[in-house]
Amino acid sequence: MPRGTAPHQTIQCIGVDSTLGAPELAHGGGPQGLRLAGLTAAIRRGGLAAAWRTILEPGRSPELASLDRLLRALADVTAAVIAGGDRPLIVGGDHSLAAGSWRGIGRALGLAPGLLWIDAHLDAHTPLSSPSGNAHGMPLAALLGEGAPAMTAIPGPDLDPQR
Repeated sequence: MPRGTAPHQTIQCIGVDSTLGAPELAHGGGPQGLRLAGLTAAIRRGGLAAAWRTILEPGRSPELASLDRLLRALADVTAAVIAGGDRPLIVGGDHSLAAGSWRGIGRALGLAPGLLWIDAHLDAHTPLSSPSGNAHGMPLAALLGEGAPAMTAIPGPDLDPQR
């Protein structure tokens, strides 16, 4: 059993079929494609329990049509998975989703988690520093409490830059 995963925990797959934080809106069906291709079966072959929790689809859900509402919904689902004793696996979307998933994780844990961010780009822009204005370049700044309220006002603790 991999370290950090108790035998009773299930990997709960949370799909987010959105590119609301990217320059072009597209809903390519990535999470549904992974679901149909057997992502949970592959996880189970690795010795872990797995299930699909949900697929958030702004294109089909008007209540999720704005980035702030989508990120809040993602934070809520992520927090619920952890509070239920399971582990989330978020698939799909663009980098802006990190602002929702990590806020939900921090909320469920009661403190900001440590985070190692590895990416080709820092993703720490704010609306004032971003050359493109695209939210997918801003989630790390938002998690540190800087930037647009749509990304910083999601309930959950700010990351500690020392962690």
